[in-house]
Amino acid sequence: MKYSISNQRRGLTLVELLVVAGLMVLLISVSIPVLNPMGEGRLARETVRGVQQALETARMRAIRLGRPCGVTLNLFDKDNRISFVMDQVTAPPNVETTCTVSESGISSIEWLPIPLKVGDRIQLNHSGPWFRYTGSGWNYGDYRLYTASNVDCTIRYAPVPESASAFSKVLGIDPSYTLPKGMVIDLYYSGNTLGGTWGTPTSPPTILFHPDGTVSLNRNGSDVSLYSADSRIYLLIGRWDRGLQAAEDGQHNTQDPNAFWVVIAPRTGMVTSVVNNAFSGNSVIGATDVSTARDNANDSANSEGG
Repeated sequence: MKYSISNQRRGLTLVELLVVAGLMVLLISVSIPVLNPMGEGRLARETVRGVQQALETARMRAIRLGRPCGVTLNLFDKDNRISFVMDQVTAPPNVETTCTVSESGISSIEWLPIPLKVGDRIQLNHSGPWFRYTGSGWNYGDYRLYTASNVDCTIRYAPVPESASAFSKVLGIDPSYTLPKGMVIDLYYSGNTLGGTWGTPTSPPTILFHPDGTVSLNRNGSDVSLYSADSRIYLLIGRWDRGLQAAEDGQHNTQDPNAFWVVIAPRTGMVTSVVNNAFSGNSVIGATDVSTARDNANDSANSEGG
């Protein structure tokens, strides 16, 4: 029996394979610019959800435990303008004891379960102002201390990282949140007023939620007043390269439509996330119109009940 050559199955030639491969490369090169912004947007939304969850966890723990809980924004050791690790922190229970005071300060404290550290506070007779421990003395401003012994006082300890607690995992507490690769909290443009920014912090900012629902902020080792003007806290979530310097397109995170603002209301502790309303501006760091970006975020947060 004879078979016709036309009935035999023929494979692709080398030329045809090269043409198909070339078409595939062309399609991929065309689709990457289209898909890349979509991928960046998904990664940014995932990051914002993680940041919000870390903040909400601290808020709920403060209400449940009845003492301040919060997050510390760890500084990147090579550049203090960015953070990509949020540590959960918890204030130990207050301690009631007695102390000796004079016009020059608090000279001695009778008993403490743990050593004092910078940021701890003391209140005399369980009323009046709180005095902050500086490491060598007590910062009491214009308040005049009086000479007395065995004065009742309350010690309020500064929050400590949950990563130092052996029971955090047992209690179901995630001691820290690390942002996905390539994403950062842009501390340079984050801040707590509509016009000012944090710039380059000298110590990790700490956001504390209190049992009554209010929020306080400690930056560069000092407490920042938030209540007189209802000054909200603004965290800018953006890309790694835009947080260190202007990216290849000359823009910063304040000009990136895929960046997000996380807005925290100091009187209620409500946490809201808002897409950044990108705008054109000067590419020189510090010269972008951050006030406009925050105004847009503030308006969106208000419309969402934040």
